[in-house]
Amino acid sequence: MGVQRTTDHLLIREWAERREAVPTSGPAFDFPVYNEVDPLSWDRWFAEFEGLDLEFVYRDDPGNFYELRPRSHG
Repeated sequence: MGVQRTTDHLLIREWAERREAVPTSGPAFDFPVYNEVDPLSWDRWFAEFEGLDLEFVYRDDPGNFYELRPRSHG
């Protein structure tokens, strides 16, 4: 499947939870193989996400590919 992008909080959270990823500051995700940072609450993660005006770019396949980048407002 190709690269997709969204700002939908539920879709982002479901994508992360299917991969057992936890939200971390940055914002970013920590995956089970790393476990290197303290997790954030989803509310705080999405506050950072919105405050930085980001969009979530991902592939909905079994991999962990994602990017957080500035929203395109066009």
